Amino acid sequence: MEKCLNCGTKLMGKFCYHCGQEKIVDDSNMKALLKDFFRNSFRWESTYFATIKKLFTAPGIFIKNYIEGKRKPYIKPVTFFILVVSFYIITFHTFSENDFSYMSRTFLGETSKEIIILGVSVAEFQHFITNKMNYMIFIQPVFYAYFFTLFFRKPKIKIAESFIFYFYIMGAGFLIAALFIFLSLINSNIWNLRFFPMAVFEIYAMIQFTQSKTASGILKSAAVLLLGSVSYIITASAIVIGYLKLTH
Repeated sequence: MEKCLNCGTKLMGKFCYHCGQEKIVDDSNMKALLKDFFRNSFRWESTYFATIKKLFTAPGIFIKNYIEGKRKPYIKPVTFFILVVSFYIITFHTFSENDFSYMSRTFLGETSKEIIILGVSVAEFQHFITNKMNYMIFIQPVFYAYFFTLFFRKPKIKIAESFIFYFYIMGAGFLIAALFIFLSLINSNIWNLRFFPMAVFEIYAMIQFTQSKTASGILKSAAVLLLGSVSYIITASAIVIGYLKLTH
């Protein structure tokens, strides 16, 4: 009988019942190495895309099932959030200068660089956001999770469950935003439309997750989005302006 090469226990199947190591076959040739590489690569990809598929087809049900313990085929919420945000940040930084330039002309006019708010120019503010946005994004779920717990009391949602919900939902939201970055290459006006599908998706997810009635669910979800966004913008702006004033 074969023995586990890790601990020496007699093998009775594909995995060692003592240490959990998989039965090792001859993997010293190129064929075995390539087979192992593609097997593990596609296993990870299938897990990743299975998570995305569930999020965009039945987000509330998927997250509810995940919290209840059905987790094996899916990526953990924090890992998913970090991966998607990393992809979004890379995409954003590639095109952000053009985006901010466009937004400045649209909302503030050609003189945006000359505008001073609380001793900080709009140009400085934009430059900081462009280069430090990766730090700011990670505090976003805190605000939305808090108001989600506050407004949806029936069924009672634990704060940890709120964070799981928003790590997944915000990750999906950043995928939508990344898509709009690419679409804005066709027409820069498209970038301003990203908020509508993101809001609809989040509202749908909240209603499905909490099993709320449509009317009350929409109102509560809208309140969560509004207050979460306002709180985040105020906090992030205060941090940025405070930092820039201190470093002047």
